[in-house]
Amino acid sequence: MNTENGWPVIPASELDRGPVPGTRAVVELRAGDVSTVLKGWAAWYHRNVEPIDPGQRDEWGWSATNDVWNSNHLSGTAIDINAMRYPWKHYTMPADKVAVVRRGLDLFEGTVFWGRDWGEMGSWPDEMHYQIGCNAQELARFAARLNAGHLGIYGPEDDMALTDEDLDRIAAHIWGEITKNQAGQPVSREDMVKFMDTHINEISAKLDRVVKALSGGDHK
Repeated sequence: MNTENGWPVIPASELDRGPVPGTRAVVELRAGDVSTVLKGWAAWYHRNVEPIDPGQRDEWGWSATNDVWNSNHLSGTAIDINAMRYPWKHYTMPADKVAVVRRGLDLFEGTVFWGRDWGEMGSWPDEMHYQIGCNAQELARFAARLNAGHLGIYGPEDDMALTDEDLDRIAAHIWGEITKNQAGQPVSREDMVKFMDTHINEISAKLDRVVKALSGGDHK
């Protein structure tokens, strides 16, 4: 039997159970190109939209059963991200984050479909839900590019250069934490751990490049 997006239902033996790159969130998805693209999408989301919190356990992938008979979770071709934050049948995500998600989906070139758009098709919106939105051939081509370093998700760390927008966002966050301390307002351990988990590799890589430039080394 095929699920809604045309992919066949699979058993647990055909799953990739690895984590989303750059996080500790483990999601079960169809092994191969599907997992490469959907976990790549989740990694991009984590870096650019909002952090994925593995402690919440609300990143959901493959399921052996589902109330929807042709759910794409049955074929391992769908992932729910921060599911508890974005309940089914509701528009909950703020406009600024919607805009960033749209930009990311453009970068993924139609390989990923967002369940929020079902609301525009006369069905219920599903903002937590992302699924494979193309055929196997198109998916394979894009997965190969991701594996070769496209978008800096599976490539070497040096390829994950920060944009000016990234640096502004990180600087604003750091300054916000400093000013909170100066005002005598405590910064929670949870907030700082989340911040460090999300940005420490980016900051470290940028600082390494700055040090190399100042010492006369190669600067990219």
